Amino acid sequence: MQLIFYRTKAGNIVKAIFPSPKEKFNAFLAVGGLISAMTAAIVPIFKG
Repeated sequence: MQLIFYRTKAGNIVKAIFPSPKEKFNAFLAVGGLISAMTAAIVPIFKG
């Protein structure tokens, strides 16, 4: 029962933040860019 409640609540939050598929796609690209930038900054530190 709790799983159904949490899933519905999470779905409502996602719909409130990203009402259209275009906005979901843009958010996905932004997260991908952020991960790429973090990797580009961290890798040289470990490679020396």
